[in-house]
Amino acid sequence: MGRVEAAKHLKGDRRIFLTTGNLHEDPLPYSENLYDIVVLHDVFEHLDHKDTVMKKLAAYMKPAGRLMITFPPYYSAYGAHQQLLQTSWAKIPFFHLMPFALSKILPRLKGEPSYFVEEIQKLGRLKMGMKKFEAIASRNGLKVAGKQAYFISPNHIRFGLKPIPAGKVSEIPILGEVMCTGVVYLLSK
Repeated sequence: MGRVEAAKHLKGDRRIFLTTGNLHEDPLPYSENLYDIVVLHDVFEHLDHKDTVMKKLAAYMKPAGRLMITFPPYYSAYGAHQQLLQTSWAKIPFFHLMPFALSKILPRLKGEPSYFVEEIQKLGRLKMGMKKFEAIASRNGLKVAGKQAYFISPNHIRFGLKPIPAGKVSEIPILGEVMCTGVVYLLSK
């Protein structure tokens, strides 16, 4: 809820309405409303049943509305969020891509919070990459209206880094998935 409060502060006097909800509730929260823009910031990669979620999010969009989804591609340096671990060597870029890292090494690390270990393993099972995301969007009747991938994600400003767009590199198979630490998609119906 802190992010919504921060967004309300940042919007100033502009007429922008913000809301939160749980997509897994039935009936869906706020299902009586349609929105100009629906935002899912760095959450989609964590969700099971991605096609179901995509359909639910699209149902909130006005006919000319947009759906903005951001995430770090799984095959990028920290695509499994291993930076959350306490063990320094497990924070090595691409640790999660080493053979048996998530199934054999990660569970044996001492002192790691089980929630982070389970979430990193889950991300390893889900493997949310850009091409996979685009296929999910397409299957659910959505088009990519805009895409911006980054070598250094805007999320990394918290580490004192400036965002660096990836440009056409993000479209190169495999290389784009590995080199881009974050991507922003804008989808339309």
